[in-house]
Amino acid sequence: LTPLTAGDHPLPAVSGVHRRWITERFHPLVKLQTSVANITGAWAEMVAVSWRGLPEDLQGEAWIALYLAGENPTEVVPLKYQFCNRSLRRRGVAFENGSFADGTLEFEVLNYRADAVFHLFAGWERPLLLASSQPLRILNPASPSGIHLALTGRRGEVAVTWTSTWQAMDGQRVEFEIFADSGAQPRQPLRRDSIKAGSSKSYQRHELCGAPGNAEGWRDPGVFYTAAIDKLEPGYVVTYRVGSSEAWSRNATFRAPPAAGAAVKLLAFGDRKS
Repeated sequence: LTPLTAGDHPLPAVSGVHRRWITERFHPLVKLQTSVANITGAWAEMVAVSWRGLPEDLQGEAWIALYLAGENPTEVVPLKYQFCNRSLRRRGVAFENGSFADGTLEFEVLNYRADAVFHLFAGWERPLLLASSQPLRILNPASPSGIHLALTGRRGEVAVTWTSTWQAMDGQRVEFEIFADSGAQPRQPLRRDSIKAGSSKSYQRHELCGAPGNAEGWRDPGVFYTAAIDKLEPGYVVTYRVGSSEAWSRNATFRAPPAAGAAVKLLAFGDRKS
């Protein structure tokens, strides 16, 4: 099995899949399974997806895609996908009735706040759905994700924002300890507190300007919570976590902004398509 390079086989855009032509053609010999039955949802996790029994004449156009459990592939585009030719661990097996291929791909799976499933397809113009994995369970969909910080414009105040679920709306908060510096342990906090999220926002499909975002690309974005930590003096060190009784994030740390007029360094970056 010779790996295909980008020059040999340009990857189609995920939004270009002819999803309405997908046909279920489950193959009795093709099996698809994941390395784990569930992930915690607390952070991104690598999941190995393995297949076996893929007929040789289909392996060149076979691809594996990740969907939310219960989604109809003819109605939505996948969350992510990879061609089977990119497998780093592959082998071919010959039998009297033909040759078959096994292989493995790794996917980074996020907390989509819903269980997920992998499907194995062959073809792009008129894809055939050959096999599906068992659902990959998210143990705690309410686990906070997308945690980030922002200055509010008020002196000594930093906003913490994160994403969780509607079901965990009650009790969402930030718990934190403030220290005078980041010196050697042990340290006694100057302040230990818990602040309830002051706002919760989301958006619905009809609020987006057009396809594919409000059509085949739509997924529930969850709820965005924000809480503000105030009374921070320049250089204070804050250790914090966000969440609720449903699930908490891991502890994180930041340093309060310097005083007005102090010299600062900026880091600017963009992705490969910017």
